[in-house]
Amino acid sequence: MDSILFVVVTAAFFAVALNIYLKKLDIPPVIGYIASGILVSQLFTIGEGEARHALDELGEFGIVFLMFTIGLEFSISYLRAMRREVFLFGVLQVVATSALFSIIAIWGMDIEPKAAVVLAAALSMSSTAIVLKILKERGEIGKPYGKQVLGILIFQDIAVIPILLMVAIFSRPDVTPARLILEMIVSGAIVLIVLSTFGKYVITKLLELASGSQTHEILIGAVLLIVIGAALLAHTFDFSYSLGALIAGIMIAETRYKHQVEADLAPFRDLLLGVFFVTVGLQIDLKLFAENIGFIAVFTISAMLLKGVIIYLISRSLSDKSSALRSSIALMQMGEFGFAIFALATQAGILPDKEFLGQLSVSIAISMVLTPFIIKNMERLAALIERNKVKTPPPTHIESAEVSGHVIVVGYGVALGRQAVQMLADQEIPYICIEGQLNKVEEGIERGHAVMFGNAAQKMILEHAGVKTAAAVIIAIDKESDIRLVAEAALEANPNANMVIKTNYQSTPGIFDDLNRINFIDEYKEAARLMIEAALKK
Repeated sequence: MDSILFVVVTAAFFAVALNIYLKKLDIPPVIGYIASGILVSQLFTIGEGEARHALDELGEFGIVFLMFTIGLEFSISYLRAMRREVFLFGVLQVVATSALFSIIAIWGMDIEPKAAVVLAAALSMSSTAIVLKILKERGEIGKPYGKQVLGILIFQDIAVIPILLMVAIFSRPDVTPARLILEMIVSGAIVLIVLSTFGKYVITKLLELASGSQTHEILIGAVLLIVIGAALLAHTFDFSYSLGALIAGIMIAETRYKHQVEADLAPFRDLLLGVFFVTVGLQIDLKLFAENIGFIAVFTISAMLLKGVIIYLISRSLSDKSSALRSSIALMQMGEFGFAIFALATQAGILPDKEFLGQLSVSIAISMVLTPFIIKNMERLAALIERNKVKTPPPTHIESAEVSGHVIVVGYGVALGRQAVQMLADQEIPYICIEGQLNKVEEGIERGHAVMFGNAAQKMILEHAGVKTAAAVIIAIDKESDIRLVAEAALEANPNANMVIKTNYQSTPGIFDDLNRINFIDEYKEAARLMIEAALKK
Protein backbone atom coordinates (compact mmCIF):
# COMPACT_ATOMS: atom_id res chain seq x y z
CA MET A 1 0.00 0.00 0.00
CA ASP A 2 2.85 2.39 0.87
CA SER A 3 4.46 1.83 -2.54
CA ILE A 4 1.16 2.40 -4.36
CA LEU A 5 0.58 5.64 -2.45
CA PHE A 6 4.13 6.76 -3.22
CA VAL A 7 3.57 6.16 -6.95
CA VAL A 8 0.25 8.04 -6.83
CA VAL A 9 1.75 11.01 -4.94
CA THR A 10 4.68 11.17 -7.37
CA ALA A 11 2.33 11.09 -10.36
CA ALA A 12 0.18 13.80 -8.78
CA PHE A 13 3.25 15.98 -8.21
CA PHE A 14 4.36 15.63 -11.84
CA ALA A 15 0.82 16.24 -13.12
CA VAL A 16 0.35 19.44 -11.10
CA ALA A 17 3.81 20.82 -11.84
CA LEU A 18 3.67 20.06 -15.57
CA ASN A 19 0.15 21.35 -16.07
CA ILE A 20 0.88 24.63 -14.29
CA TYR A 21 3.68 25.19 -16.80
CA LEU A 22 1.84 23.80 -19.85
CA LYS A 23 -1.22 25.96 -19.11
CA LYS A 24 0.95 29.03 -19.72
CA LEU A 25 1.73 27.63 -23.19
CA ASP A 26 -1.98 26.92 -23.80
CA ILE A 27 -1.29 23.16 -24.01
CA PRO A 28 -4.21 20.93 -22.86
CA PRO A 29 -3.89 19.26 -19.43
CA VAL A 30 -4.24 15.87 -21.14
CA ILE A 31 -0.63 16.16 -22.33
CA GLY A 32 0.60 16.92 -18.81
CA TYR A 33 -1.15 13.85 -17.43
CA ILE A 34 0.24 11.57 -20.13
CA ALA A 35 3.74 13.01 -19.67
CA SER A 36 3.39 12.36 -15.92
CA GLY A 37 2.62 8.71 -16.67
CA ILE A 38 5.72 8.47 -18.86
CA LEU A 39 7.90 9.95 -16.10
CA VAL A 40 6.41 7.61 -13.49
CA SER A 41 7.02 4.60 -15.75
CA GLN A 42 10.70 5.58 -15.98
CA LEU A 43 11.07 6.00 -12.21
CA PHE A 44 9.12 2.95 -11.01
CA THR A 45 8.78 -0.64 -12.21
CA ILE A 46 4.99 -0.90 -12.14
CA GLY A 47 4.64 -3.83 -14.54
CA GLU A 48 1.33 -5.65 -14.63
CA GLY A 49 0.87 -6.30 -10.91
CA GLU A 50 -1.75 -5.17 -8.43
CA ALA A 51 -0.57 -1.55 -8.37
CA ARG A 52 -0.92 -1.26 -12.15
CA HIS A 53 -4.30 -3.01 -12.08
CA ALA A 54 -5.52 -0.63 -9.36
CA LEU A 55 -4.43 2.42 -11.39
CA ASP A 56 -6.07 1.06 -14.54
CA GLU A 57 -9.35 0.38 -12.72
CA LEU A 58 -9.33 3.84 -11.14
CA GLY A 59 -8.51 5.48 -14.46
CA GLU A 60 -11.30 3.61 -16.22
CA PHE A 61 -13.80 5.31 -13.92
CA GLY A 62 -12.72 8.61 -15.42
CA ILE A 63 -14.35 7.43 -18.66
CA VAL A 64 -17.33 6.20 -16.62
CA PHE A 65 -17.98 9.66 -15.15
CA LEU A 66 -17.37 11.30 -18.54
CA MET A 67 -19.93 9.05 -20.24
CA PHE A 68 -22.40 9.67 -17.41
CA THR A 69 -22.15 13.45 -17.81
CA ILE A 70 -22.48 13.06 -21.59
CA GLY A 71 -25.65 11.03 -20.98
CA LEU A 72 -26.99 13.90 -18.84
CA GLU A 73 -27.00 16.12 -21.93
CA PHE A 74 -29.50 13.92 -23.75
CA SER A 75 -33.08 13.07 -23.18
CA ILE A 76 -34.34 9.75 -24.52
CA SER A 77 -36.21 11.61 -27.26
CA TYR A 78 -33.02 13.38 -28.32
CA LEU A 79 -31.06 10.13 -28.37
CA ARG A 80 -33.83 8.64 -30.51
CA ALA A 81 -33.39 11.57 -32.87
CA MET A 82 -29.64 10.75 -33.01
CA ARG A 83 -30.19 7.18 -34.19
CA ARG A 84 -28.84 8.14 -37.64
CA GLU A 85 -25.51 9.29 -36.20
CA VAL A 86 -25.24 6.29 -33.84
CA PHE A 87 -26.54 3.39 -35.90
CA LEU A 88 -25.65 4.55 -39.42
CA PHE A 89 -22.45 6.60 -39.09
CA GLY A 90 -21.23 4.47 -36.19
CA VAL A 91 -21.90 1.07 -37.78
CA LEU A 92 -20.38 2.06 -41.12
CA GLN A 93 -17.26 3.50 -39.46
CA VAL A 94 -16.51 0.47 -37.27
CA VAL A 95 -17.27 -2.11 -39.99
CA ALA A 96 -15.40 -0.32 -42.80
CA THR A 97 -12.34 0.48 -40.67
CA SER A 98 -12.17 -3.05 -39.23
CA ALA A 99 -12.53 -4.60 -42.70
CA LEU A 100 -9.76 -2.48 -44.26
CA PHE A 101 -7.33 -2.98 -41.37
CA SER A 102 -8.05 -6.73 -41.38
CA ILE A 103 -7.19 -7.00 -45.07
CA ILE A 104 -3.97 -5.04 -44.58
CA ALA A 105 -2.99 -7.18 -41.56
CA ILE A 106 -3.68 -10.50 -43.34
CA TRP A 107 -2.29 -9.74 -46.78
CA GLY A 108 0.24 -7.02 -46.03
CA MET A 109 1.65 -8.12 -42.66
CA ASP A 110 1.03 -11.89 -42.84
CA ILE A 111 -0.90 -12.00 -39.58
CA GLU A 112 -3.12 -14.99 -38.74
CA PRO A 113 -6.79 -14.18 -39.64
CA LYS A 114 -8.23 -14.40 -36.10
CA ALA A 115 -5.49 -12.17 -34.69
CA ALA A 116 -5.85 -9.78 -37.64
CA VAL A 117 -9.59 -9.34 -37.07
CA VAL A 118 -9.11 -8.64 -33.36
CA LEU A 119 -6.28 -6.17 -34.05
CA ALA A 120 -8.35 -4.38 -36.69
CA ALA A 121 -11.36 -4.11 -34.39
CA ALA A 122 -9.17 -2.63 -31.62
CA LEU A 123 -7.66 -0.07 -34.00
CA SER A 124 -11.09 0.97 -35.30
CA MET A 125 -11.89 2.46 -31.87
CA SER A 126 -11.26 6.16 -31.22
CA SER A 127 -10.54 7.91 -27.92
CA THR A 128 -13.84 8.66 -26.19
CA ALA A 129 -12.06 10.15 -23.18
CA ILE A 130 -9.94 12.68 -25.07
CA VAL A 131 -12.28 13.66 -27.91
CA LEU A 132 -15.42 14.15 -25.83
CA LYS A 133 -13.53 16.01 -23.10
CA ILE A 134 -12.07 18.47 -25.61
CA LEU A 135 -15.31 18.95 -27.57
CA LYS A 136 -17.19 19.45 -24.32
CA GLU A 137 -14.71 22.08 -23.15
CA ARG A 138 -14.92 23.84 -26.54
CA GLY A 139 -18.73 23.69 -26.53
CA GLU A 140 -18.80 21.90 -29.91
CA ILE A 141 -20.74 18.72 -29.11
CA GLY A 142 -23.92 20.44 -30.28
CA LYS A 143 -22.47 21.40 -33.67
CA PRO A 144 -23.31 19.23 -36.71
CA TYR A 145 -19.88 17.59 -36.78
CA GLY A 146 -19.96 17.24 -32.98
CA LYS A 147 -23.18 15.24 -33.22
CA GLN A 148 -21.59 12.95 -35.80
CA VAL A 149 -18.52 12.46 -33.62
CA LEU A 150 -20.65 11.76 -30.55
CA GLY A 151 -22.85 9.30 -32.44
CA ILE A 152 -19.84 7.36 -33.73
CA LEU A 153 -18.23 7.29 -30.27
CA ILE A 154 -21.44 6.05 -28.66
CA PHE A 155 -21.65 3.21 -31.17
CA GLN A 156 -17.97 2.40 -30.65
CA ASP A 157 -18.72 2.03 -26.95
CA ILE A 158 -21.58 -0.32 -27.84
CA ALA A 159 -19.36 -2.14 -30.35
CA VAL A 160 -16.98 -3.15 -27.57
CA ILE A 161 -19.61 -5.74 -26.60
CA PRO A 162 -19.55 -7.75 -29.88
CA ILE A 163 -15.76 -7.31 -30.08
CA LEU A 164 -15.33 -8.87 -26.64
CA LEU A 165 -17.83 -11.54 -27.69
CA MET A 166 -15.69 -12.21 -30.75
CA VAL A 167 -12.60 -12.61 -28.54
CA ALA A 168 -14.58 -15.05 -26.37
CA ILE A 169 -15.68 -17.06 -29.41
CA PHE A 170 -12.09 -17.28 -30.71
CA SER A 171 -10.81 -18.36 -27.29
CA ARG A 172 -13.64 -20.83 -26.43
CA PRO A 173 -13.98 -23.29 -29.30
CA ASP A 174 -15.96 -25.61 -27.01
CA VAL A 175 -18.87 -23.12 -26.78
CA THR A 176 -20.99 -22.46 -29.86
CA PRO A 177 -21.22 -18.86 -31.19
CA ALA A 178 -25.03 -19.09 -31.06
CA ARG A 179 -24.94 -19.70 -27.31
CA LEU A 180 -22.57 -16.78 -26.68
CA ILE A 181 -24.73 -14.43 -28.78
CA LEU A 182 -27.87 -15.55 -26.95
CA GLU A 183 -26.15 -14.91 -23.59
CA MET A 184 -25.18 -11.42 -24.75
CA ILE A 185 -28.73 -10.57 -25.90
CA VAL A 186 -30.27 -11.80 -22.64
CA SER A 187 -27.71 -9.90 -20.56
CA GLY A 188 -28.28 -6.72 -22.57
CA ALA A 189 -32.04 -6.94 -22.12
CA ILE A 190 -31.65 -7.39 -18.34
CA VAL A 191 -29.33 -4.35 -18.07
CA LEU A 192 -31.65 -2.12 -20.11
CA ILE A 193 -34.79 -3.18 -18.24
CA VAL A 194 -33.21 -2.82 -14.80
CA LEU A 195 -31.60 0.55 -15.55
CA SER A 196 -34.72 1.91 -17.24
CA THR A 197 -36.93 0.95 -14.31
CA PHE A 198 -34.28 2.06 -11.84
CA GLY A 199 -33.86 5.35 -13.68
CA LYS A 200 -37.55 6.19 -13.84
CA TYR A 201 -38.48 5.35 -10.29
CA VAL A 202 -35.76 4.48 -7.80
CA ILE A 203 -33.13 6.98 -9.03
CA THR A 204 -35.61 9.85 -9.03
CA LYS A 205 -36.86 8.93 -5.56
CA LEU A 206 -33.31 8.60 -4.22
CA LEU A 207 -32.34 12.03 -5.56
CA GLU A 208 -35.54 13.53 -4.17
CA LEU A 209 -34.82 12.16 -0.68
CA ALA A 210 -31.16 13.23 -0.83
CA SER A 211 -32.11 16.72 -1.98
CA GLY A 212 -34.77 16.97 0.72
CA SER A 213 -32.14 16.33 3.39
CA GLN A 214 -30.73 19.82 2.69
CA THR A 215 -27.22 18.36 3.12
CA HIS A 216 -25.12 18.72 0.00
CA GLU A 217 -22.73 15.84 0.69
CA ILE A 218 -25.69 13.44 0.94
CA LEU A 219 -26.79 14.47 -2.55
CA ILE A 220 -23.26 13.99 -3.87
CA GLY A 221 -23.13 10.57 -2.20
CA ALA A 222 -26.42 9.60 -3.83
CA VAL A 223 -25.13 10.65 -7.25
CA LEU A 224 -21.90 8.67 -6.82
CA LEU A 225 -23.94 5.65 -5.74
CA ILE A 226 -26.07 5.90 -8.89
CA VAL A 227 -23.09 6.25 -11.26
CA ILE A 228 -20.97 3.49 -9.74
CA GLY A 229 -23.98 1.22 -9.22
CA ALA A 230 -25.08 1.55 -12.87
CA ALA A 231 -21.51 0.94 -14.08
CA LEU A 232 -21.14 -2.12 -11.83
CA LEU A 233 -24.48 -3.54 -12.99
CA ALA A 234 -23.43 -3.31 -16.63
CA HIS A 235 -20.01 -4.82 -15.88
CA THR A 236 -21.62 -7.71 -13.99
CA PHE A 237 -23.31 -8.71 -17.26
CA ASP A 238 -20.02 -8.40 -19.22
CA PHE A 239 -20.70 -4.95 -20.67
CA SER A 240 -18.41 -1.96 -20.27
CA TYR A 241 -18.64 0.19 -17.16
CA SER A 242 -19.13 3.30 -19.30
CA LEU A 243 -22.16 1.90 -21.15
CA GLY A 244 -24.06 1.47 -17.87
CA ALA A 245 -23.08 4.97 -16.78
CA LEU A 246 -24.24 6.43 -20.11
CA ILE A 247 -27.68 4.82 -19.74
CA ALA A 248 -27.97 6.09 -16.14
CA GLY A 249 -27.09 9.60 -17.30
CA ILE A 250 -29.78 9.50 -19.96
CA MET A 251 -32.30 8.44 -17.32
CA ILE A 252 -31.43 11.38 -15.04
CA ALA A 253 -31.52 13.77 -18.02
CA GLU A 254 -35.30 13.40 -17.89
CA THR A 255 -35.41 14.84 -14.35
CA ARG A 256 -34.91 18.32 -12.85
CA TYR A 257 -31.68 17.25 -11.20
CA LYS A 258 -29.54 17.07 -14.33
CA HIS A 259 -27.72 20.42 -13.98
CA GLN A 260 -26.96 19.99 -10.28
CA VAL A 261 -25.83 16.39 -10.78
CA GLU A 262 -23.48 17.42 -13.58
CA ALA A 263 -22.02 20.23 -11.45
CA ASP A 264 -21.48 17.86 -8.50
CA LEU A 265 -19.77 15.22 -10.64
CA ALA A 266 -17.45 17.55 -12.55
CA PRO A 267 -14.59 17.42 -9.98
CA PHE A 268 -14.73 13.60 -9.76
CA ARG A 269 -14.88 13.27 -13.54
CA ASP A 270 -11.92 15.57 -14.20
CA LEU A 271 -9.80 14.05 -11.43
CA LEU A 272 -10.40 10.45 -12.52
CA LEU A 273 -9.90 11.34 -16.18
CA GLY A 274 -6.53 12.69 -15.11
CA VAL A 275 -5.73 9.30 -13.56
CA PHE A 276 -6.81 7.61 -16.80
CA PHE A 277 -4.48 9.76 -18.89
CA VAL A 278 -1.63 8.98 -16.49
CA THR A 279 -2.25 5.26 -17.16
CA VAL A 280 -2.06 6.03 -20.90
CA GLY A 281 1.39 7.49 -20.28
CA LEU A 282 2.35 4.27 -18.50
CA GLN A 283 1.71 2.41 -21.78
CA ILE A 284 4.50 4.31 -23.55
CA ASP A 285 7.75 2.34 -23.29
CA LEU A 286 10.47 4.83 -24.26
CA LYS A 287 13.06 2.08 -24.78
CA LEU A 288 10.74 0.16 -27.10
CA PHE A 289 9.88 3.42 -28.88
CA ALA A 290 13.57 4.27 -29.42
CA GLU A 291 14.37 0.80 -30.75
CA ASN A 292 11.40 0.74 -33.18
CA ILE A 293 10.89 4.43 -33.89
CA GLY A 294 10.74 3.95 -37.66
CA PHE A 295 8.04 1.28 -37.64
CA ILE A 296 6.01 3.03 -34.93
CA ALA A 297 6.10 6.38 -36.73
CA VAL A 298 5.09 4.90 -40.09
CA PHE A 299 2.38 2.72 -38.54
CA THR A 300 0.91 5.56 -36.45
CA ILE A 301 0.76 8.06 -39.30
CA SER A 302 -0.55 5.49 -41.82
CA ALA A 303 -3.24 4.16 -39.48
CA MET A 304 -4.46 7.67 -38.56
CA LEU A 305 -4.57 8.83 -42.18
CA LEU A 306 -6.38 5.68 -43.36
CA LYS A 307 -8.89 5.94 -40.53
CA GLY A 308 -9.44 9.64 -41.24
CA VAL A 309 -10.07 8.96 -44.94
CA ILE A 310 -12.59 6.20 -44.17
CA ILE A 311 -14.51 8.42 -41.73
CA TYR A 312 -14.48 11.31 -44.21
CA LEU A 313 -15.82 9.16 -47.07
CA ILE A 314 -18.60 7.74 -44.87
CA SER A 315 -19.59 11.13 -43.43
CA ARG A 316 -19.30 12.90 -46.80
CA SER A 317 -21.78 10.50 -48.38
CA LEU A 318 -24.31 11.23 -45.63
CA SER A 319 -23.66 14.87 -44.65
CA ASP A 320 -22.02 18.11 -45.78
CA LYS A 321 -18.33 18.41 -46.65
CA SER A 322 -17.46 20.67 -43.71
CA SER A 323 -18.91 18.35 -41.05
CA ALA A 324 -17.37 15.28 -42.70
CA LEU A 325 -13.91 16.83 -42.72
CA ARG A 326 -14.05 17.88 -39.07
CA SER A 327 -15.45 14.51 -37.97
CA SER A 328 -12.58 12.69 -39.69
CA ILE A 329 -9.98 14.99 -38.11
CA ALA A 330 -11.47 14.55 -34.63
CA LEU A 331 -11.69 10.73 -34.80
CA MET A 332 -8.55 9.72 -36.70
CA GLN A 333 -6.68 8.57 -33.57
CA MET A 334 -6.80 5.12 -31.98
CA GLY A 335 -8.46 4.83 -28.58
CA GLU A 336 -8.17 3.57 -25.03
CA PHE A 337 -10.37 0.51 -25.64
CA GLY A 338 -7.57 -0.83 -27.82
CA PHE A 339 -5.45 -1.45 -24.70
CA ALA A 340 -8.24 -3.45 -23.07
CA ILE A 341 -8.88 -5.52 -26.21
CA PHE A 342 -5.15 -6.25 -26.60
CA ALA A 343 -4.93 -7.38 -22.97
CA LEU A 344 -7.92 -9.74 -23.21
CA ALA A 345 -6.83 -11.16 -26.57
CA THR A 346 -3.33 -11.78 -25.19
CA GLN A 347 -4.75 -13.63 -22.17
CA ALA A 348 -6.87 -15.72 -24.54
CA GLY A 349 -3.79 -16.66 -26.59
CA ILE A 350 -5.06 -14.95 -29.76
CA LEU A 351 -2.24 -12.35 -29.86
CA PRO A 352 0.94 -14.14 -28.73
CA ASP A 353 3.58 -11.67 -30.08
CA LYS A 354 4.07 -9.37 -27.06
CA GLU A 355 6.78 -7.22 -28.66
CA PHE A 356 4.55 -6.46 -31.66
CA LEU A 357 1.66 -5.66 -29.31
CA GLY A 358 3.96 -3.35 -27.36
CA GLN A 359 4.73 -1.45 -30.56
CA LEU A 360 1.01 -1.16 -31.36
CA SER A 361 0.27 0.02 -27.80
CA VAL A 362 2.89 2.76 -28.13
CA SER A 363 1.34 3.76 -31.48
CA ILE A 364 -2.10 4.03 -29.90
CA ALA A 365 -0.73 6.13 -27.02
CA ILE A 366 1.15 8.45 -29.41
CA SER A 367 -1.98 8.97 -31.53
CA MET A 368 -3.85 9.92 -28.34
CA VAL A 369 -1.09 12.38 -27.37
CA LEU A 370 -1.33 14.04 -30.80
CA THR A 371 -5.13 14.36 -30.65
CA PRO A 372 -5.42 17.51 -28.46
CA PHE A 373 -3.05 19.38 -30.78
CA ILE A 374 -4.90 18.14 -33.87
CA ILE A 375 -8.33 19.19 -32.58
CA LYS A 376 -6.98 22.52 -31.33
CA ASN A 377 -5.76 23.28 -34.87
CA MET A 378 -8.77 21.71 -36.58
CA GLU A 379 -9.82 24.88 -38.43
CA ARG A 380 -6.30 25.43 -39.79
CA LEU A 381 -6.09 21.82 -40.94
CA ALA A 382 -9.53 22.05 -42.57
CA ALA A 383 -8.59 25.27 -44.36
CA LEU A 384 -5.29 23.72 -45.48
CA ILE A 385 -7.01 20.61 -46.83
CA GLU A 386 -9.70 22.56 -48.65
CA ARG A 387 -7.19 25.26 -49.66
CA ASN A 388 -9.47 28.05 -48.53
CA LYS A 389 -11.06 29.38 -45.39
CA VAL A 390 -13.74 26.99 -44.20
CA LYS A 391 -16.56 28.62 -42.28
CA THR A 392 -17.52 26.82 -39.13
CA PRO A 393 -21.17 25.70 -39.18
CA PRO A 394 -23.34 27.66 -36.76
CA PRO A 395 -23.75 25.83 -33.45
CA THR A 396 -26.90 23.91 -32.77
CA HIS A 397 -27.82 23.45 -29.14
CA ILE A 398 -28.96 20.24 -27.59
CA GLU A 399 -31.52 22.07 -25.52
CA SER A 400 -33.13 25.44 -26.20
CA ALA A 401 -31.02 28.24 -27.62
CA GLU A 402 -29.04 30.28 -25.12
CA VAL A 403 -30.84 33.26 -23.67
CA SER A 404 -29.17 36.65 -23.35
CA GLY A 405 -30.02 39.96 -21.76
CA HIS A 406 -31.96 38.18 -19.02
CA VAL A 407 -31.85 38.52 -15.24
CA ILE A 408 -30.66 35.69 -13.00
CA VAL A 409 -32.28 35.61 -9.57
CA VAL A 410 -30.62 33.44 -6.91
CA GLY A 411 -32.97 32.29 -4.14
CA TYR A 412 -36.62 31.48 -4.78
CA GLY A 413 -36.90 30.00 -1.27
CA VAL A 414 -36.80 33.45 0.38
CA ALA A 415 -39.52 36.09 0.15
CA LEU A 416 -37.22 38.65 -1.51
CA GLY A 417 -36.34 36.25 -4.33
CA ARG A 418 -40.00 35.37 -4.95
CA GLN A 419 -40.92 39.05 -5.00
CA ALA A 420 -38.13 39.82 -7.47
CA VAL A 421 -39.22 36.97 -9.74
CA GLN A 422 -42.86 38.07 -9.63
CA MET A 423 -41.95 41.68 -10.48
CA LEU A 424 -39.77 40.56 -13.40
CA ALA A 425 -42.57 38.31 -14.66
CA ASP A 426 -45.15 41.12 -14.31
CA GLN A 427 -42.95 43.45 -16.36
CA GLU A 428 -42.28 40.67 -18.91
CA ILE A 429 -38.52 40.88 -18.35
CA PRO A 430 -36.78 37.56 -19.20
CA TYR A 431 -35.32 35.85 -16.15
CA ILE A 432 -34.12 32.55 -14.72
CA CYS A 433 -34.25 31.77 -11.01
CA ILE A 434 -31.87 29.31 -9.31
CA GLU A 435 -33.02 27.52 -6.17
CA GLY A 436 -31.39 24.74 -4.15
CA GLN A 437 -34.52 23.34 -2.45
CA LEU A 438 -36.52 21.04 -4.70
CA ASN A 439 -39.87 21.75 -3.02
CA LYS A 440 -39.37 25.47 -3.67
CA VAL A 441 -38.45 24.73 -7.29
CA GLU A 442 -41.67 22.74 -7.73
CA GLU A 443 -43.63 25.51 -6.00
CA GLY A 444 -42.22 28.08 -8.42
CA ILE A 445 -42.91 25.94 -11.48
CA GLU A 446 -46.51 25.43 -10.31
CA ARG A 447 -46.86 29.23 -10.17
CA GLY A 448 -45.59 29.48 -13.73
CA HIS A 449 -42.16 30.85 -12.84
CA ALA A 450 -38.89 29.86 -14.55
CA VAL A 451 -37.06 28.16 -11.67
CA MET A 452 -34.24 25.65 -12.07
CA PHE A 453 -32.81 23.33 -9.42
CA GLY A 454 -29.16 23.80 -8.52
CA ASN A 455 -26.52 25.20 -6.18
CA ALA A 456 -25.76 28.73 -7.42
CA ALA A 457 -22.36 28.66 -5.67
CA GLN A 458 -21.16 26.31 -8.44
CA LYS A 459 -19.92 27.99 -11.60
CA MET A 460 -21.36 25.29 -13.85
CA ILE A 461 -24.89 25.91 -12.54
CA LEU A 462 -24.53 29.64 -13.22
CA GLU A 463 -23.25 28.87 -16.72
CA HIS A 464 -26.30 26.68 -17.36
CA ALA A 465 -28.40 29.71 -16.37
CA GLY A 466 -26.52 31.85 -18.91
CA VAL A 467 -24.46 34.03 -16.56
CA LYS A 468 -22.06 34.97 -19.36
CA THR A 469 -24.84 36.69 -21.33
CA ALA A 470 -27.09 37.83 -18.47
CA ALA A 471 -27.96 41.51 -18.03
CA ALA A 472 -27.83 41.19 -14.24
CA VAL A 473 -27.51 38.73 -11.37
CA ILE A 474 -29.67 39.38 -8.30
CA ILE A 475 -28.53 37.45 -5.20
CA ALA A 476 -31.52 37.37 -2.88
CA ILE A 477 -30.47 34.73 -0.32
CA ASP A 478 -29.99 35.66 3.35
CA LYS A 479 -26.80 34.05 4.64
CA GLU A 480 -23.91 36.36 3.75
CA SER A 481 -21.27 33.61 3.64
CA ASP A 482 -23.41 31.89 0.99
CA ILE A 483 -23.87 35.20 -0.83
CA ARG A 484 -20.09 35.52 -0.93
CA LEU A 485 -19.70 32.04 -2.48
CA VAL A 486 -22.31 32.77 -5.16
CA ALA A 487 -20.72 36.15 -5.94
CA GLU A 488 -17.27 34.57 -6.32
CA ALA A 489 -18.64 31.84 -8.61
CA ALA A 490 -20.48 34.40 -10.75
CA LEU A 491 -17.39 36.59 -11.09
CA GLU A 492 -15.29 33.55 -12.00
CA ALA A 493 -17.75 32.62 -14.73
CA ASN A 494 -18.17 36.20 -15.91
CA PRO A 495 -15.76 38.84 -14.55
CA ASN A 496 -18.01 41.57 -15.98
CA ALA A 497 -21.20 40.28 -14.37
CA ASN A 498 -23.59 43.02 -13.21
CA MET A 499 -24.46 41.83 -9.70
CA VAL A 500 -26.93 43.20 -7.21
CA ILE A 501 -26.55 41.98 -3.62
CA LYS A 502 -28.68 42.52 -0.53
CA THR A 503 -26.47 42.83 2.50
CA ASN A 504 -26.15 44.26 6.00
CA TYR A 505 -22.78 45.82 6.77
CA GLN A 506 -23.66 46.13 10.45
CA SER A 507 -23.80 42.34 10.99
CA THR A 508 -20.76 41.34 8.87
CA PRO A 509 -18.64 44.42 8.13
CA GLY A 510 -16.00 44.07 5.40
CA ILE A 511 -17.10 40.67 4.08
CA PHE A 512 -17.44 42.00 0.49
CA ASP A 513 -14.74 44.68 0.54
CA ASP A 514 -12.46 42.86 -1.92
CA LEU A 515 -15.20 42.19 -4.50
CA ASN A 516 -15.49 44.74 -7.29
CA ARG A 517 -18.23 45.60 -9.79
CA ILE A 518 -21.04 44.74 -7.37
CA ASN A 519 -24.08 46.87 -6.55
CA PHE A 520 -24.73 46.57 -2.81
CA ILE A 521 -28.17 47.18 -1.34
CA ASP A 522 -27.95 47.64 2.43
CA GLU A 523 -31.26 46.27 3.67
CA TYR A 524 -31.43 48.39 6.83
CA LYS A 525 -30.38 51.60 5.09
CA GLU A 526 -32.90 51.12 2.27
CA ALA A 527 -35.68 50.17 4.68
CA ALA A 528 -34.93 53.26 6.80
CA ARG A 529 -34.92 55.49 3.70
CA LEU A 530 -38.29 54.17 2.52
CA MET A 531 -39.82 54.51 6.00
CA ILE A 532 -38.69 58.14 6.28
CA GLU A 533 -39.98 58.90 2.76
CA ALA A 534 -43.36 57.41 3.71
CA ALA A 535 -43.45 59.43 6.95
CA LEU A 536 -42.53 62.72 5.24
CA LYS A 537 -45.29 62.28 2.63
CA LYS A 538 -47.79 63.06 5.43
